[in-house]
Amino acid sequence: MRIFLLEPGLRDFKGHYFNHTYLLATEILARGYDCVIATNRRIDTRTAAALPVKPLPLFHVGSYFEMSEDPLSRPIESYFGINEIMLADLQMMGQAVTDRDLLLFPTASERVLEAFARWYGQQPLERSPVLVLSFSFDPAGIDDACETKLMRALYRAGFNALAKPLRNPENARRVFYVTNSAREEYAFLARRTVLPVPIAQPSRRIVERFRATPEPDAPIRVLSLAMSTARKGLESLPEVIARVLEDRRDIVFDVQMYGYEAGDDVSADLAEAKRRLLGIAASDDRLRLIHGPLAFEDYYRALAGTDVLLLTYRPDYDQISGMAHEALAFERTIVAPAGSAQQRMLEEFDASRAFFAALEPEPVASAIQDAAARTRGERDKAAAAADRWFERQGTERYLDIVLNLGLGLRRQ
Repeated sequence: MRIFLLEPGLRDFKGHYFNHTYLLATEILARGYDCVIATNRRIDTRTAAALPVKPLPLFHVGSYFEMSEDPLSRPIESYFGINEIMLADLQMMGQAVTDRDLLLFPTASERVLEAFARWYGQQPLERSPVLVLSFSFDPAGIDDACETKLMRALYRAGFNALAKPLRNPENARRVFYVTNSAREEYAFLARRTVLPVPIAQPSRRIVERFRATPEPDAPIRVLSLAMSTARKGLESLPEVIARVLEDRRDIVFDVQMYGYEAGDDVSADLAEAKRRLLGIAASDDRLRLIHGPLAFEDYYRALAGTDVLLLTYRPDYDQISGMAHEALAFERTIVAPAGSAQQRMLEEFDASRAFFAALEPEPVASAIQDAAARTRGERDKAAAAADRWFERQGTERYLDIVLNLGLGLRRQ
């Protein structure tokens, strides 16, 4: 069985695209399967060279790309535009795909469902591969009620399109929907069984590769890695850091500046926060600024080398950051909002943790100092939490389920 990893959004090291593709491909190859990584056509040479196999630059657009600058019409234009382009890209695979292959799309969205419906309907039955569409975004988890309704309608339309080729029983037994989030919501929208899968990153292999233990007499290191979105309180971070540095000499910060330099809602407040961070860093070497997106190895070295991961999400943001899972797997202490999905997940695994009740300087600074006080005394607790996490989550568990879907058909 040959495994195709379809990742149209993979162009560079930004976001999660590279990390999960690398982890999945590495584990697939370790299990003795051939792996084809189909990426965006604009993948840069540095990113392509870092993948475990030479990629196939196939796709013109990713499933989360935007096809319009008009915020009102953008969801509709992106839905139809990306589906049309994606269909043409899938058709370019031609005879390369056979019924002995498994196609895994780890970041499927509503914007690709019609493309796969039409492409799969065009495939001769004797050449139809196993297709696994994996979803991780909660369609109902949007703040705006009207936007949520539109998102759910687009998902339903896409699933309705896929239902047509799946009326054929042979097609139906070869196409699977899986998700690590909101399974009941996806099952309702698809009107079809949606299988649960674990979080796909990180892997035990990558944790062991980058594992690091801070020196006992070294300063407590706090890491902030964030893109700029409205749900992340990057504007408040300078005041948080200033308060902690004033109160504690034994704490240092590593802050990724990419969230202040790029993103979907860089504002005047973010610009001011960036100016303040630059000013603090210029006068106090306990704040180290990281500019630009982090390459795969640099990201995991930063995560493995820190004591505390700071997640400055709004408390009412009810989805779990992938970084929370990764920090837990790396046996780090995590600072997160109280009353959130992050808190529930960290308590479920009994991770080393501290919480803030409001996204304001005083409670966040207090939570950081709480985490700093306990992190090195809770290493055994953090290690036990990581073991519990890997029993249920991670690249290996994810692939156990996905690959078994294809192997199950081969055994029939």
